[in-house]
Amino acid sequence: MNRISKIPERWPKKNRRCSQNHYLDLDTIQFSLPKSLPGILPEPVKINSRFGEYEATFKFDAGKVTYVRRMKVWKGRFPKETYNELVDFYKNVSKATI
Repeated sequence: MNRISKIPERWPKKNRRCSQNHYLDLDTIQFSLPKSLPGILPEPVKINSRFGEYEATFKFDAGKVTYVRRMKVWKGRFPKETYNELVDFYKNVSKATI
């Protein structure tokens, strides 16, 4: 699983504009667990913003936990006033990633 390792820092420069490239990461991992363990799983996560979407789901079936994570980032150039919103999007995704 690749994890967001670099979250953009907030920066005060007034003349910068946000831009990013489009990409899609889709990861699926399956863990085998003893059937005697309770099937208590994290709640699904969904984060939407003008910069992209993040979604994580968990499923327990026959002693296996399946974790699916989808990160879709929109291509675009965004006004400099939205930069802190971009930082918040990446921070929220980073917190939600296991």
